[in-house]
Amino acid sequence: MSRALLAAASRALAVSAVFACACAPAAVPRCVRLELGSTGPESSFRITVPQEAAPVLADPKDRLDIAMSLVAPIDGPVTITLSDGGASRSWELKVPAPSGVSTRCSLGSLPLASTCGTPLGALPLNVSGQWTIDPGRNRLLEAGLALKICH
Repeated sequence: MSRALLAAASRALAVSAVFACACAPAAVPRCVRLELGSTGPESSFRITVPQEAAPVLADPKDRLDIAMSLVAPIDGPVTITLSDGGASRSWELKVPAPSGVSTRCSLGSLPLASTCGTPLGALPLNVSGQWTIDPGRNRLLEAGLALKICH
């Protein structure tokens, strides 16, 4: 094979490699689910997440899920508060009437990624501290908190 033919083949291979890389599919984010815990009236609807075990919600796809066992009828909002010793953040959930006794709310960083009428708000959010669920006038039997974290 002549040098000119080898050089042309080498350039064609390099160009096709560039186009192949440009057209490669984007990496799909990997998401994991982490249980923070469950709570009931015996613990005053409180869950403590230690600083050393606490992840940070930072990706727009991250969310907080709250599963609740509520006795109908739903009579007003349920409030969730995160206190870290100094500052605190609260979310007022407008819980829809459950089809059974269990219902779930998801809080994402954007309103469209959230159910129950409230988003998480600005990210990042460190989830360490004490989580308190105030059922208001509702009869809450138990609740569980979990995170969906994407990388």
